[in-house]
Amino acid sequence: MKFSRETLIPNSDLRGINLSSKNLKNLSLKGSDLSGANLKATQLTYANLSRSCLQSSNMKDADLYKSNLEHCDISNANLNDARISCSRLHYAILNHSTLKWTKLDRSNLNHVSLVGSLLSHALLESSEIRHAMLIRADFSDANLRNADLDFSDMTAAKFNHANMRRISLKSTNLCGASVVEADLHGADLRKSNLQGANFTGSRLYFADLRGAIMTNANFKNADLSHADLTGANLSGANLRGAKLHLTKLPN
Repeated sequence: MKFSRETLIPNSDLRGINLSSKNLKNLSLKGSDLSGANLKATQLTYANLSRSCLQSSNMKDADLYKSNLEHCDISNANLNDARISCSRLHYAILNHSTLKWTKLDRSNLNHVSLVGSLLSHALLESSEIRHAMLIRADFSDANLRNADLDFSDMTAAKFNHANMRRISLKSTNLCGASVVEADLHGADLRKSNLQGANFTGSRLYFADLRGAIMTNANFKNADLSHADLTGANLSGANLRGAKLHLTKLPN
């Protein structure tokens, strides 16, 4: 069945539709069911897809710049190489989706759920991802520079080799996370839970770790120079080979 822009309206049943490479700029499909849809390389800039279902859809290479994806269910979807910069995704569900090399910079992802999702090499610079569920998500090699992830749950998540310079991680749960050889220069980790997390070889100079729970965390060969650990709990932490030049340690 062929579809024109005029037949694509909000609250439509569009399950399995093929809209690959179509120009749907500024279109509103709010509340529609697009589960299993083929949206590969589709032009969706400024589109309104809020409260839509996009489960198991193919959105690889799609352009969703400044789109509205609030309250969407985009679980088990392919968003590799998509551009979703400057977009609104708060309360969106993207569990077990793939977002490799996806551009999500300067976007609003507050309260998003990315449980078990793959975001390696993704661009999330200057995005808001507060109060998010990021359990077991993989951000390896991602760019999270200046991002705000305060109050988010990142239990067992991966941030290996990620750019996390000046990231805000206040009151987050990074219990059991893998943050190996990541760049956290100037990161704000105040009152965060780092219990059992692995920061081997990571750069945390000038990081703010005041009041952080660092019990049984691994900071082997990490650079904590100029970091502030005032009030932190270091019980059982591994600091072997760590650089502690001008580091403020707990009393």
